[in-house]
Amino acid sequence: MKQVFSILFVCSGNTCRSPMAEALMKAELAARGLAGVRVASAGVSADGSSVTTRSALAALAELGVKARSRKSRPLAERDLAEADLVLTMTDLQKQRIALDYPWARAKTFVVPEFSGSRRAEISDPIGGADREYVRCALALRAEARKIVPKLGGILRKRRDAR
Repeated sequence: MKQVFSILFVCSGNTCRSPMAEALMKAELAARGLAGVRVASAGVSADGSSVTTRSALAALAELGVKARSRKSRPLAERDLAEADLVLTMTDLQKQRIALDYPWARAKTFVVPEFSGSRRAEISDPIGGADREYVRCALALRAEARKIVPKLGGILRKRRDAR
């Protein structure tokens, strides 16, 4: 099926939160049989040479999600242009995108803001104990489970508009 909707998760270094959010969203979409959604991630401060942390991969594995280590990806204008929805981990990341790319402001939200959860932001586990990564992954999975039904509605509207 043609990819009809694109989500970009954004964090700082693209080594923990946004790669975990990407993997968890892909798993949740697959579990619900929702096709046609492209999911990617990048970092506002990523250098392109770091890799997904071992602790992030272990946290995903603990939740039953397989993911591989990959190089971090710096946020690029093209990423934002191709995305239908940009989800940041913090308000500061959202503000940075709005400042650098004002045209992307309307489609950029902090993850909990878009999902409608009570959480303010997704805390960065970098440098923390493995349990901090698991806590972060659990929070991201909960957010993905709230976001997927919204995506289903968006995709239905797009299909009906054709």
